Amino acid sequence: MITTTTDTVPGREIVKIIGVVQASKTAWLTDDRARKGALRKLISRAESMGADAIIGIKYTDGIITAGIEGTAVKLK
Repeated sequence: MITTTTDTVPGREIVKIIGVVQASKTAWLTDDRARKGALRKLISRAESMGADAIIGIKYTDGIITAGIEGTAVKLK
């Protein structure tokens, strides 16, 4: 799974926008660990939708949770 904060994947053509994917994880231990856990959940959700990549990834950190969202896409 390709993940990027940009709106494109260099050298690849986006042929279909599947939709927005979101995930969050409770930050019990560290923000970094919560972010990694949220990213794993995000990838799993995008894969279940048939995506090849997630573009435009944005992180949001709260007091108790780490959130992440992006756009699941199909590549040529």
